[in-house]
Amino acid sequence: MQIVITKHAKERYAERIMEKTDSRDINLFISQNEDKIRGDIEKMIQYGTLLYTGKTTCGKQGTNPVNVYQNDLWVVLEDSKTHDVITLYKIDLGLDDEFNKMFLNRMLEKLAQVNEEKDSIQQTVNVECETYRQMIKENEAAINLYRGYVKNLESLNLDYKNTIDDLQIKNAIADQNVRDVIAKLIGKKEF
Repeated sequence: MQIVITKHAKERYAERIMEKTDSRDINLFISQNEDKIRGDIEKMIQYGTLLYTGKTTCGKQGTNPVNVYQNDLWVVLEDSKTHDVITLYKIDLGLDDEFNKMFLNRMLEKLAQVNEEKDSIQQTVNVECETYRQMIKENEAAINLYRGYVKNLESLNLDYKNTIDDLQIKNAIADQNVRDVIAKLIGKKEF
């Protein structure tokens, strides 16, 4: 898989890792150190820990899911579809690296806990969804059975209506026979 280091990520590397402060120094560093930047960022990903893949709650809505990598106190965000490295930054709460590492460890413990809860919830939800899918399947089988009953009843009703029509024809023929006899009796006059 070939990753692409975006211009923004290169700028953040120059600014945050190499501590370049103005745009001229940042751009000069990037143009002179493309291979170093690529190599270092690739190593951050290769030797880092993939913490998360998915949409984030921050940033632009509707963007692709991201891979969030953590390497020591550094975080690298990569577009999970295109593998473009979006940005990188150091976890820095304004004190010292020891405090930052303590914070990171606590957050990683919290992440492990919520991932465990998520897995448990997903397992429960999957079991419940399968139960409802089975109920739907059984209901559909019953619906098909009842549809068969309804079709049979509709067919029987159609046969009964045809029989009624046939009987009405017999009645009409019998009525016509009576009129024919009466017509002969009264001399073929219509009445």
